[in-house]
Amino acid sequence: YYIETGYPINSVKEYVINLLNSDFEGWRAKNPNLPLSDFDFSIKKIGSNNPMFDFDKLNNISKTVISKYSAEQIYNELLVWADKYSPEYAKTLNANKDMMIALFGIDRGGDRPRKDIYAWSQVEDLYSYMYTDIDVILDEKFKNLNTKQFLLEYVDKYDINLDKQSWFAQIKEIALANNFADNKDYRANPTAYAGSIADACNIVRVAVTGRANTPDLCSIMQLLGEGVVKQRINNLTNSL
Repeated sequence: YYIETGYPINSVKEYVINLLNSDFEGWRAKNPNLPLSDFDFSIKKIGSNNPMFDFDKLNNISKTVISKYSAEQIYNELLVWADKYSPEYAKTLNANKDMMIALFGIDRGGDRPRKDIYAWSQVEDLYSYMYTDIDVILDEKFKNLNTKQFLLEYVDKYDINLDKQSWFAQIKEIALANNFADNKDYRANPTAYAGSIADACNIVRVAVTGRANTPDLCSIMQLLGEGVVKQRINNLTNSL
């Protein structure tokens, strides 16, 4: 079951050892990057009570394990899993290798790597917006002329070559011109504005990906390409 679902073997090992030796969790917290084999596992430390199996705990451990993988390692292990359990998705992975590796590389590394994958069976749906058409469900409170005008101006000025700082500055400038407000001002008087700058960014996110949560949006948009980004935003503005 665990292999078919796509849990990395090390994730399951870490979880089982966590159940068997109560001091493992503290050891791992102090030694986040040491290999599992460095832990001093002891049969004598196995408790006599039956432990409760907690899938949420397993998933959280697995997210941490995968967060330490390189983008190439994620792609390679995912492809091995897909070849056996999801052949059609394996074709998608092979056809989009460079894009998928770049996608897995977003927000990876550093002190706070993203933790959105716990099993390979998740990945196809998790990132389906990268290679399939999307369904956009926009919050009713944003279905108004301010949102439409904001998106029309944004799609007209969108430049795929902007770095992350300039990209955000552009969204902010256009949003402010269309009655969106700095987050502080919006919290002080929400009824006076169409939304906050954070709302404006999320509107673009939903328009481009159909999701409320994604890895870094600027990077996602660059991977999708200017044509796809503009087409998806135009699809939403045409429906408003």
